[in-house]
Amino acid sequence: MSWFNTNTIHNVLNVAIILLVALLIASGCTQDTVTGAIECSKSWIPAWLTVWLIGTAAVLKVAMNLFRDGLSGLTKPQPHPARRGISGATMKGEAQREKLAVAATGQDYARIY
Repeated sequence: MSWFNTNTIHNVLNVAIILLVALLIASGCTQDTVTGAIECSKSWIPAWLTVWLIGTAAVLKVAMNLFRDGLSGLTKPQPHPARRGISGATMKGEAQREKLAVAATGQDYARIY
């Protein structure tokens, strides 16, 4: 299971958060357009349960980042996709365009990246 890593867990948690919010809306919750408050008196799902699940998923994501990358990892910029080993015509084409754009400025691509 080489595909199962922290990124996979992050993506699963992101999808879970989206589905929980969609479930709240589908179950009858509404949001006040003025105050932004969520009103769930007509919902068949307790709002506290969904809020707790969404909050837990978010805390798990932050805790995973802290464990994996440390405190400085929370503000570290993401690596460029071409340097992360992502293959495919789109990324290769994008990397090639980037190299050509740098070359057009007269700068050395290897020195910049």
